[in-house]
Amino acid sequence: MATKKSPQKAAPKLPSISAKIDRLIPTEGDGVRAIASVNIGGAYAAHGFKVYESEEKGLSVLNPSSKYRSTSNKSPNESASLKYSV
Repeated sequence: MATKKSPQKAAPKLPSISAKIDRLIPTEGDGVRAIASVNIGGAYAAHGFKVYESEEKGLSVLNPSSKYRSTSNKSPNESASLKYSV
């Protein structure tokens, strides 16, 4: 006896993702080459991605963060992410 095939589930729709280079940084040798921003579906944004180039690893992207002086005695410097909902 033949078995019925179950209907295929549709893949979830992915949100639109846009990336923008905010600033190009001309440097010699290793270092940060650009600063970029990403917007996901018009609802979530992240700014301050660093495009980094090294001779060993080539191009890579570093997550956004910002350092600030901590008020606690645990660490003199803390970092915060720069991601937020739109």
